[in-house]
Amino acid sequence: MKIHAIIVLSFSFLFLSGCGESGVERHEISGTATFDGQPIVFGTIQFIPKLDIEKEAPTGSATIENGKYQTDEGQGIVSGLHEIRVTAYPSKLVDSEDETVEVETIEPIFVGYSIEASIEPPSFDVIVPAEAEGYNSANVGVSRSSRNDP
Repeated sequence: MKIHAIIVLSFSFLFLSGCGESGVERHEISGTATFDGQPIVFGTIQFIPKLDIEKEAPTGSATIENGKYQTDEGQGIVSGLHEIRVTAYPSKLVDSEDETVEVETIEPIFVGYSIEASIEPPSFDVIVPAEAEGYNSANVGVSRSSRNDP
């Protein structure tokens, strides 16, 4: 019985030691996001670290609204080189809890356009060039159906 208790406690400590902070300091970041010189009306931004460190560095993300973004607490980034992926829409997506509501499809301007940059928080302005238009957006749309067809 004592052996069983020791094994259970050992696995508990191993499990708990894997939880918690990754050991990498995250920083909140904010800034502007433009496409072809104009503010991005609505979209998303991801900051994927490209660091040569042994620790796992977390990915940061934020929503872009009216050309501005700010990471939420706990969604910040580490300093250094990042791949920045930006997705933009011409208008804000309609959010509804009612699955029976029919919503117009909104085609993205571009999806996951990638920029590489070295970032030092607390701010970074993202500039997406005109040639990003249509990037990775073939056959992509966001809509909700008014019925649940199989």
